[in-house]
Amino acid sequence: MPALRRAMAYLRPYWRVSLGAFLSLLIVTATSLISPQILRYAIDSGIAGRNPQTLLWACLGLVGVAALRNLFTFTQTYWIEQAGQGVAFTMRSARKQEPLWEGIVERVRGAAPANQTRSGEIQRPRSAKL
Repeated sequence: MPALRRAMAYLRPYWRVSLGAFLSLLIVTATSLISPQILRYAIDSGIAGRNPQTLLWACLGLVGVAALRNLFTFTQTYWIEQAGQGVAFTMRSARKQEPLWEGIVERVRGAAPANQTRSGEIQRPRSAKL
């Protein structure tokens, strides 16, 4: 539980995006619950009542609800991804500032000649002389 609290602390700067994602989730859920009710209305009033105008409006309502659901599914995914990437960046930045992380980076840099090689060059073993 303490690890979850610490991870949620990283989400605090992204509370607006997280709130938007949560509200989008609620709208997606509501539109999923509305669709069967529109179908019920279409069957009861449009088909059973032999009212083509009601059936037409119910079909248009279903298309509108599906469009709304897809729009808010996109916004939910976008905002969740935005918050997640921001939290990951913040966690990486915080981790790089810790002394333990610096020690690991120095050991890796000392073991690999990658910091001396330019991008695109072929790396050769240190013992190889050509």
